[in-house]
Amino acid sequence: MQYQKEEIRDAILKVAKKEFAKDGYHQASIRQIAKKADVLPSNIYNYFGNKDEIFREVLSPILNKIEKAKNFIQEYEFDKKSEERGNLEEHLNMMLVSTSFVDTNRELLKLLIFKAHGSSLENYGEELIEWYADNWYSFIKKNDLIPLDKFVIHNIMGIFYNLIKEVLVHEIKGQKLEQLAMEMMTFIFRGWKGLVEWKESS
Repeated sequence: MQYQKEEIRDAILKVAKKEFAKDGYHQASIRQIAKKADVLPSNIYNYFGNKDEIFREVLSPILNKIEKAKNFIQEYEFDKKSEERGNLEEHLNMMLVSTSFVDTNRELLKLLIFKAHGSSLENYGEELIEWYADNWYSFIKKNDLIPLDKFVIHNIMGIFYNLIKEVLVHEIKGQKLEQLAMEMMTFIFRGWKGLVEWKESS
């Protein structure tokens, strides 16, 4: 019955999520997942091709959200007035949206960032940084903005990624997270503006 199949599949994913969180992808085993889900190890392969497929399915909610964010960035229309205005408040509001994203997806983010060793998502963080750097660099060139070295942009993206990691490690939440994020965005925004001004004058 289809209903029973869905129940078994959901049970496998529920147990797998706990095992990945406890032991990480590399140490988690199909045998242990099967045992705790009360199914035969061979039966798991009726639902998933391998352990990596299970891991990706567990993380699919967060991966889908990240892909939507990437699509939004790719479709972003350049607003010259907004760029000239350099509105810090806009950036702070964007940062608050980001903190809400981290707060509501904390569990899956920890899996993706800290527990993916040995999986196809092991280098996802670095690949994401590179993707954002490529898009930011293309955006700058396309709109004739002050040129910056791509490696500088890559490292600025790395600052944001590292901030997420530190927030997760130190369990920073709620209002404290919002305050920290706004302070970091102000620091980065002012530094960015200073860098652009320096490039313009040199």
